[in-house]
Amino acid sequence: MDLYPGDQWVDLIGIDAYDHYPPSPTLAEFTKQANETGGITWLYNIARQHGKLFGVGEWGVVSGRDDNGAGDNPSYIQFMWDWLREPAGKGLYYENYFNTYEPPNVGSNLYRPTDTEH
Repeated sequence: MDLYPGDQWVDLIGIDAYDHYPPSPTLAEFTKQANETGGITWLYNIARQHGKLFGVGEWGVVSGRDDNGAGDNPSYIQFMWDWLREPAGKGLYYENYFNTYEPPNVGSNLYRPTDTEH
């Protein structure tokens, strides 16, 4: 928010949300991260406080099963679905699941989560 230019210059505030850095394998972890500074709920609340629409330009799961990625995590998709339903019609303007595995993307394709072939 240190770079926020002011309400007169902003129509919409948005975020990208992926299941990494760190991953959210449980609802408690998802909720904690969403509410922390920089999280999806935190930023949505700021948008609403400023009378702005809110968007999720990209969201998805991330390949890998280490400290940085939760792999094919169906729970994260459910957490996001549930989260997106709450602000629907209350300032949530759009959301977009980033569905690609093409390099150098993070591998969030729902249809071929481990396939690198086209």
